Amino acid sequence: MISEEIKTAYLETSYRVYAPAGTITLRIGESSAALDRLLVEHGSDFWAFITAFNPRSKPLGAETNEVRHLELIERVRGYKTFEGESQADDLKWPAEKSLLIIGIEPEVAVETGKHFNQNAIVIGRLNESPQLLFLL
Repeated sequence: MISEEIKTAYLETSYRVYAPAGTITLRIGESSAALDRLLVEHGSDFWAFITAFNPRSKPLGAETNEVRHLELIERVRGYKTFEGESQADDLKWPAEKSLLIIGIEPEVAVETGKHFNQNAIVIGRLNESPQLLFLL
């Protein structure tokens, strides 16, 4: 079970994507014209924002997290991806490297998040606001 504190932390986080045209900042429940343009540019309706860092919100060392991030990159190699990071608004939790994965179906995104023991992932569709999806 995920605590209310952790749920609130996910909702009070910026999810940044480092796209060629500039950084896109995503917020849960807030639409993003810049993200929609990126999806159209790549001919896709689906996307997910996933990290492999700090499974189940248990801090790991920097080296371990980097290895996990490389594993995530390898796992989604067939998709168009952009590097990113999530950063809690209160800065109490360190930023976590993440990937925006374009074209990933929601079911595959869920499977990927679960593979890396994440509490939640952020998913969305073209012309819709980002949604937080808890995996537990």
